[in-house]
Amino acid sequence: MFAKALATNLAAKVYILGRRLAPLEDTASAFLGNIMPVKCGITSKYSLAAAAARVEKDCGFVNCGIANSGAQGPTMYGLPKNRRPTLDEVQKYLWDTPMGGVANASSPDGNVLISDGRPMSIVPATY
Repeated sequence: MFAKALATNLAAKVYILGRRLAPLEDTASAFLGNIMPVKCGITSKYSLAAAAARVEKDCGFVNCGIANSGAQGPTMYGLPKNRRPTLDEVQKYLWDTPMGGVANASSPDGNVLISDGRPMSIVPATY
């Protein structure tokens, strides 16, 4: 629903990531070419890095990232508490966290990518 809402409201590009390409392509086919399906497993760092590289090559950055995988993802307890952590610290912390804890994701929508204009950062959302 997030992807459809963004595409309907004329987002230039909306990347949707998931394990199964067919449902992603079905979603993308209903829009005017602004939803970009990317096959990506959220439990594979190789797969996430490949997805980030594709988005970075296509457009260089993402303005908004939404993780809707059906799994909570890692906690942020290992980050500094006495100050706001930098984006690099968050990325390193999340990237170094074993992905086994998110293996039970039930949605085909994997974690999404977010960047602040620098090379792509992979940032799963936590609630």
